[in-house]
Amino acid sequence: MKTRPDLRDRLASSGFTPSLRDVPGLLALLDGDLADAAEKGLTRVEKGLAGALSKALPNVEAPMARARALRALGRVDRGADAQPLFLAALGPDAPPRVRREAVVQLGKCEASEAIEGALLDVYTELGASEAAAGDAAAVALRRAVVEALGKVGGARARAALAGNPDAGKASLRLDRAQVRSEAATILVERAPEEREGLPLQFTCRKGLEPLLVDELGPAFQAKILGPCRVGAVLTQPLRAVFASRLWTDVGFLLAGSSAGDDEAVSTALTSELARTVVKRFTKGPARFRLGWPGGVHRRAATYAVAEAVRAAFPELLNDPREATWEAIVGDRGDIMLAPRAWEDPRFVYRALDVPASSHPTIAAALAWLALPTAEDVVWDPFAGAGTELFECAKRGSPQRLIGSDKDAAALEAARRNLHGVRGVELTRGDAATLSPTGVTCIITNPPMGRRVERHAGLADALTDFIRHAHDVLSAGRDEETSVYSRLVWCSPSPRKHRGVAEAAGFRLVFARALDMGGFEAELQVWRARNQARPPVTRTVPREAPSRAESRGGSR
Repeated sequence: MKTRPDLRDRLASSGFTPSLRDVPGLLALLDGDLADAAEKGLTRVEKGLAGALSKALPNVEAPMARARALRALGRVDRGADAQPLFLAALGPDAPPRVRREAVVQLGKCEASEAIEGALLDVYTELGASEAAAGDAAAVALRRAVVEALGKVGGARARAALAGNPDAGKASLRLDRAQVRSEAATILVERAPEEREGLPLQFTCRKGLEPLLVDELGPAFQAKILGPCRVGAVLTQPLRAVFASRLWTDVGFLLAGSSAGDDEAVSTALTSELARTVVKRFTKGPARFRLGWPGGVHRRAATYAVAEAVRAAFPELLNDPREATWEAIVGDRGDIMLAPRAWEDPRFVYRALDVPASSHPTIAAALAWLALPTAEDVVWDPFAGAGTELFECAKRGSPQRLIGSDKDAAALEAARRNLHGVRGVELTRGDAATLSPTGVTCIITNPPMGRRVERHAGLADALTDFIRHAHDVLSAGRDEETSVYSRLVWCSPSPRKHRGVAEAAGFRLVFARALDMGGFEAELQVWRARNQARPPVTRTVPREAPSRAESRGGSR
């Protein structure tokens, strides 16, 4: 096969796009010092590579060159034009290296009976001949066939691979494929059959743990297990967890602590507790995926867990794509089985979002601390997408919910998200100058973090806002009602803002550091010093330390 004289030089150019007439020349270079460049060149050939190879490939004798050509074709085309070339290369007279590359490419094609049948023919052939005799090339080819069958096989492949100790991953894939057509869901209306209930673990933002315990109440027997973790007991229908708005995830606690390795996870997932949970709350095939600490992909450990669970508890199948449950391994070795095939209804109102919008659980925490009532007039001066206002409406149905922002797009998002909520008033304005009437509660999570860095004047604007907030609350306070004005917010600069607030006439009644996702802020609840008695508060908020007492930190 001849090579055009200038083809070698043109391959060195990154802008070279070979034409179909260059294909024979590129094939001739696949078995020499320019093999890598020639293979890459084939992947850049204009449309019609499969047709060109069908004419030129029979003239290529070198097995490695033929295998490289099939690999290049597979990178650009695995459709109806390319598949006949892959299938033809499976013939018993083809060199093992060429057959293996054809098998690999067929394993990446869309599944079909023709492909499955051809691969099964090779599998049967090798099982009865060279592979049994220990031929290294045939063993490698058979291994490739098994892997390909696991990707594109069906019921026939599943039956053929049953009992093959070397087909574990392929059999697992086929088991997954068999049950993926069956829908699965979590039965949230079911309650535990056990009188003592079932152990739960809630996770939350660091700093919200005591608020979450308080929100869950005595029915859940909640207690803090550690940073970001709250333990509880489920004795009522599973849907009861949706009454809490402060958690980020929830699951059944299979192990409070462990080595956190594949053996510990396998033991937890095959325990009597795991079996009880899966059988009680799953409708349809029970499938799980694994979440390792830090979100890392531990493929070998995952496969070891999948095989151990499939052997001891076959009703629970590992399937990362269509998972009913997720087994989450915490940093401290805690293992929880979290529902995934369910709809969390808590924050479905969020139709639109804006940059620096509050995480809904942080907004919910602010509303929980604010303790809004039907007598309140609530104002969020940095309304954003309206998350805090919606959470206040869920908590106490205030008579008026006022949202303001300087950003028109944010107000439009808030309008969409607050659709249907009673008493909403949205207006464009500056938090440090706007003075809505009758306000008894200011609740807000101002923009901070990266957005503060991009807006140099925002830090000063927050101090102006604090002073203005006291004036607005003082004007809105009604001596004849039991409503007490308060400011509930997240402060990005706790020490600075404490001094400003105290000088303005506020008194701090609650403060707690909170992880905002990459940086720390402080939840704060303030009231005016001249009020006769403190406002009604949750059981968690307690009198905050004075500035002198808090100089060592922001807590």
